[in-house]
Amino acid sequence: MCINDKIKEKLGLKTFDEVERKLNLKNQTLKVWLSDKSVTNSKVEKALLRLGFLNEDLRLSKRLKDLKLKHKKFTALVEEKTKTIQEISELLKEIDEVA
Repeated sequence: MCINDKIKEKLGLKTFDEVERKLNLKNQTLKVWLSDKSVTNSKVEKALLRLGFLNEDLRLSKRLKDLKLKHKKFTALVEEKTKTIQEISELLKEIDEVA
């Protein structure tokens, strides 16, 4: 079964138009993405990943890898900023105690 049919079956829909509306995609976006393997579209890829199509297409695997890398990067950034904020807060407390 091809990915087109799997998507329709998973959503319980019969046409691409219904699928695109359900996934909140613009007209023909999914159809173009499915028909041309060189096209990438983050909104389509994220929608399909949410549906559980992880290994159906190389572009989905790549998008998942990119999302994990981005998450790791931003998590590290948040931890770094949180540590900096705590250090500044402690310094301000020390200054207030002395003053």
